[in-house]
Amino acid sequence: MPFWGYSFLYIMKKFFTVFFLVTSLIIILDSLHFGYGLIMFFFAGIIPGTNLQLTPEQMLVLYVFAVSIVVIRLKPQIMRKLYQVFSKQKQPKTRKLKHV
Repeated sequence: MPFWGYSFLYIMKKFFTVFFLVTSLIIILDSLHFGYGLIMFFFAGIIPGTNLQLTPEQMLVLYVFAVSIVVIRLKPQIMRKLYQVFSKQKQPKTRKLKHV
């Protein structure tokens, strides 16, 4: 039992299952021109499979909405890490001046 209690054949079976599933997904998405449609949507606002095109203002609203969702989602984690970093720093001790 070399790998956390799993046999070599079990690990190989899992590896090949995941490998072939990912490969088949890539082939299916490539046959549907998924990459081209995604790039055209992000750069030009063309909705794949239709003749519709979003205006630049609509794309701006979509981008702002997507970025705000990411920032709102990540903000608590970022703030927590910043708090941990700054709370660990010690304030330098003040020295008393000796009178001459």
